[in-house]
Order: sequence, then C-alpha cells, then structure tokens
Amino acid sequence: LGRSRGGVVVQQLCLIAIAHLAISLCLLWCGSAAAAVVDQRNDGSCSTNWDCTLNGKCVSGKCQCFKPWHGTLNCEALVFGEAPAVRGYGMYPNVTSWGGSVAYWDQDRLYHMFVAEMAGHCPLSTWGYNSVVVHAVAETPEGPFVAKGTVLTTEAHNPAIITQQQSDGTLLWILFHIGNADSGVIKNCSSTAAQHTQPYIVPTTTTTTTTTTTTTTTTTTHAVTAGSTLHVAKTPYGPFVPASPLPSCNNPAPWLHSNGTIYVVCDGFELYRTEHYMGPWIHVTSINANSPCLPGNYEDPYLFIDPQGNWHVLYHVYHVNGINSTICIPGNKGAVVSGHFFSQDGHSWRSACVSPYNNTIPVRNQAKPQLVSTRERPKMLFDRTTGVPTHLYNGVCGGATTCPPTPCVNCKYDYWDFTNVSPLAWH
Repeated sequence: LGRSRGGVVVQQLCLIAIAHLAISLCLLWCGSAAAAVVDQRNDGSCSTNWDCTLNGKCVSGKCQCFKPWHGTLNCEALVFGEAPAVRGYGMYPNVTSWGGSVAYWDQDRLYHMFVAEMAGHCPLSTWGYNSVVVHAVAETPEGPFVAKGTVLTTEAHNPAIITQQQSDGTLLWILFHIGNADSGVIKNCSSTAAQHTQPYIVPTTTTTTTTTTTTTTTTTTHAVTAGSTLHVAKTPYGPFVPASPLPSCNNPAPWLHSNGTIYVVCDGFELYRTEHYMGPWIHVTSINANSPCLPGNYEDPYLFIDPQGNWHVLYHVYHVNGINSTICIPGNKGAVVSGHFFSQDGHSWRSACVSPYNNTIPVRNQAKPQLVSTRERPKMLFDRTTGVPTHLYNGVCGGATTCPPTPCVNCKYDYWDFTNVSPLAWH
C-alpha cells in the first residue's frame, strides 16, 4: 500500500470492493440456521427446488409447479378460481367480521367456520375488547356461512381451528385464538351505518326453530366458557372448555403434523411444538424476518405443510408510508397484502420476492375482479384426500380504492369489513 495519492485511491477502492463482497456474502449466508435467506431468483429458471419457492420442482432448469401454484417466475403465486359471489361470512345478517378458520365434519357433512365477529353491532375498531368467536356452518366451502351461535365471548379474536383424531375415532376440536374469552362484557354500539343495523346473536343456551311454508331453519346458540387462549370441544357445536394456555402467542397459527405433533407460529415468527395440546410447548426456531425479499410489515402468519412435506407461512404484508400506500389499486404499495416464507425442514427458511396473492378477487359473471382495500388474516382449507389447498379465507375491507390520508391497510376502520372465501383453481 503506497503513500502516493494514486496508492491511496487504489487502497480505498480495494477496501470498498472488499466491503461490498462481505456484505453480499453476509446477505446470503450470515445468521443462524433459522435465518430467512431471501430467494433472489425470479427469472423463471431454477437449479434447485428452493428456486421454485418449494411450490414446485426444478426439472431441467425450469419450475414445474404444484397445484394450485403457478407464476411467470418461480411458482410464486396462487391460482384462483371464480367465486360464485363475494361472500363468506358477515353478509346475512350484515355484521362486521374479521377472518375465519374452517374445518369439515363428516358427522353432519358440513363445513364449520370459527369466525371473529364484532359484537353489539360494533365496527372493527372495537376488536380489542368487543370481539367474540362465532360458530357458523355451510354446505359448501364457499358458503355463505350461517351463524349457529357464539362459542367464545369477549375478548376472543383471530380464531384458528385444528381437529385431531382421538383413540376412539372421534375428532377433538382445538380452537386457538388471542384473548382469554373471560370478560363477557359486550359494548353495544349505537351505529346507524348499514353494516351494523342487523341484530346480533346473543349468547344463550337455548335452541330455537323457525318454520316457514317452504323452509325450516334451526339456530343453536351456546353458553360461553372462558379462561384461556386455547379451548377444546368434542364436537364443533361445543361446548368449548379452556385448556392450558399457550406461551406468549399473538396471532397463533397452528398446524397438526401427520406424525401427531402440533406446531404453532406465535408472534409472527416464533415456531413452537408440543406432543399434546395441554403442553408443554417447546420452542423450535425463530424465523428471521429482518430482511425479507419482499419489503413491508409482516403479521397474521398462517402455517401449513404441503403434500411434499415442505413448510410454508403465509403473511399479511402491508405498507403505511409513502403516497402509494394510500392507493389500493394493484401496482401501488397500498395493494400489497401478502407474503410467503418457506422451508424444507421448519428450521432453515427463505422468503419469496413476490406476493402469493393481491387484493383482487375473481368473481363469476363479473367483468372485473372485485377489489378490496385490504386482505388480511389468511387461512386455508385443504382437500381431505390429497392435502392440496382448495380455498383461501381472509378478513377483507370492501369497496374503497383509496381512503386518504389513511393507508389502505387502515381503510378497514372506516368501511365495511367481512370474511371472504376464494376458491383456488386446480389447473
């Protein structure tokens, strides 16, 4: 390293080059085994299955996508079919709901949804104290789902249901949620907005039957139970009784492994496991999301394992800064609503560079897809034989293409919110 001016310049250039090389290597390799390495390949080519976001296999340098994934790049996007209508739960009656989890029960051949509903005709802004979990049913996964009653009183939110077969052949219904469901105090909101004018189903222990000349409808409501962030029942109709609470776990995302182990993602990025729903819960790993390939704020995880044994977590992703965050039309920051992390073993994770879905919903007999301001709380339903995902459920805010100065993610506090179901296409 000489002392001349030219030598100093050379020295500086060398140091800069070394620094850039170190940063590049660190971005690829630094961190623990649980670090989320970003998936940088997005040109349609592949050398391993990782390059196909583990949603396909790499064959002769090209990705062959598994159902229901596709993409012009690397199997990065979900394929949607056309919904028969914009529906799910919250339309009939017209109430505010925010995401639901669905499971099928072969005893009555119905699909059972556990959905967060704002009690007392209240808007979503009351979710922190006025949310209850309602049990609703439908004959098809697309619904519409009809409320049967309240299974968890305030405060209970973001429900996620799994079912586990017991030694006697019956199913145990295990309901994860946030809030302890131990208040029972319901605020009655005096709103004149159209979405809050329908009566709320008050939790009771009675059964009522309404008969007309053409149809018979039975509505069962339930006594509420309390005391935990985890409740269990022997049937989807309850009663749900409290079990040992989870560790600190915001927005739990449970999954029942084929070997019987229960996994759950807590607080966005902490993975736990247990051999029994009563615990103990053992920390498995942390999904490092400090530098995801797709920028944004990540929340609302949804964990699942695909038929090939690969691990996936879908997220709600959003932006709150920048002028584009107030424009909800695709192509702007405000339209970013989802992200995807994936792993082969649940320990080493990567992040996708492209959202798996956006804020548009294909609807039958509509020339254009239905635009929603935000699309959050992702949950999936799976084919009972193949394990392939068939439907995506979200809490959505409908209608507004912009609500300045509020970013699109917060339009939900000013407009009608409901739980939407979208069928996935088996191409």
